[in-house]
Amino acid sequence: MTNVEKLKQIGILESIRMRLGAANGDDESRDGRINGMTNHQLVKEWCGWELGDGTWWTTMKSYFDQLESK
Repeated sequence: MTNVEKLKQIGILESIRMRLGAANGDDESRDGRINGMTNHQLVKEWCGWELGDGTWWTTMKSYFDQLESK
């Protein structure tokens, strides 16, 4: 399953496309880039779109990683 297919299935494809500069949620011009991104990058971009700052994801993941390692 490609990243585009995964994002479409969970309902955030349009947000990621627009965060990456697509004209609208149906604009497929960023799909090649989306398919080449890691899960970490995808979630960071979604946080950037929804929360206005992609560092939310990095910060929260770091907190969870620290707790997990204890």
